[in-house]
Amino acid sequence: MNEIMVITTGGTLDSHYDVHKCTTVPYEKSEVPKYLGSFNYDFNYKQVCAKNSEDIDDNDINEIVKLIESSFQKNFIIVHGTVALKTTANILKSKIKRTGVTVVLVGSYYPLEYNCYESDALFNLGVSVSSSILLGEGVYFTIKGRTYEYNDNIKIH
Repeated sequence: MNEIMVITTGGTLDSHYDVHKCTTVPYEKSEVPKYLGSFNYDFNYKQVCAKNSEDIDDNDINEIVKLIESSFQKNFIIVHGTVALKTTANILKSKIKRTGVTVVLVGSYYPLEYNCYESDALFNLGVSVSSSILLGEGVYFTIKGRTYEYNDNIKIH
């Protein structure tokens, strides 16, 4: 089985709820490995940043591209916030020059830490794993339990 590189950037999926700020705050160190660790896949984790997606900048995007371009892996999952999910997918589509890779960005409306039926995080993460294996070359994003092409015109918010 091919190794899947999971690149984490923060976003609600990889956050905790801060009652003092009344919002979700990305973990300094990603919690995603804890949730994917029990599944029978060969994951390699790289953390680029721990930000809300609207705070991801050119340096972060360039680091993601560099990881994809220099990696031996062909399957990539990028844990990302929902606000700029489609924007980042479009930018990556234009910047990634390597052929034969499948990139799936994944976001959620609730954090993984909720770990209950109300959270869409673990389900979306699972869909992104399957999508990274089953889909062909390209850039995609997973939200609401489905995977879309980078330029699909769906409403996220």
